[in-house]
Amino acid sequence: MLVWIMINLIEPLWGQELLLWMHQVMQYPFFFERLPVVADIFVFVYPVYLVVLYGYGMLWSYRNRLLGQPTVFSKWRLFKESAVWVFVAAMTSMIFNMILQVFLFKDRPDVVMNLLYQKKEDLILYDYLPQASFPSDHATMSIAIAMATLLYGLRYKKKGYIYFSVFLFVISLIMGYARVSIGIHRPTDILGWYVVWILIPVVLFMPKVYGWLKKWVIDRLIRVEEKIVGFFL
Repeated sequence: MLVWIMINLIEPLWGQELLLWMHQVMQYPFFFERLPVVADIFVFVYPVYLVVLYGYGMLWSYRNRLLGQPTVFSKWRLFKESAVWVFVAAMTSMIFNMILQVFLFKDRPDVVMNLLYQKKEDLILYDYLPQASFPSDHATMSIAIAMATLLYGLRYKKKGYIYFSVFLFVISLIMGYARVSIGIHRPTDILGWYVVWILIPVVLFMPKVYGWLKKWVIDRLIRVEEKIVGFFL
């Protein structure tokens, strides 16, 4: 017989007090009108980032073929490899997140604390908001993508990746602050798990683990794309 145990988590007192203070600050008109948008809008940066990164690699990889010249994949293939790597790191983190949500549960703070913010319909992704607030899907995705981008830039000494990862870390923190302020997350839903979700890309980027991922996942996905596009070209 399968026994399913779910643990109900309780926010520490300091987390509750910090949430209430942030929520009170949020009541100023400037924040009240903008934070609900900030809480979700940055999510759309990530698919655009990955599509542009992979598409840039595709464009230059096939440029010579389109011009009737020998095709050189090695230099531009790194863009495609980095896009797939960041995607894999983010999806792995999200899988761990979903597993935790099966066993750990926290009600949304706006449900149990009777917070003043009543305009949840202003949230772009309000209709897709899960009932549990812990751990934060937004924080998981954002910090994993930022860390994966930073690691790739450091390994291959690509300053563009490093600089962009700083931007990704900043918008992750802004988004996390906004989501706590409007009362759909508590501080520990986000802050406490930044460390965990930073570590997952680090583990995945260890030489042996990354070597396995590159051989069996990243390279294979890229080869599928190259075969499909090559068929038409």
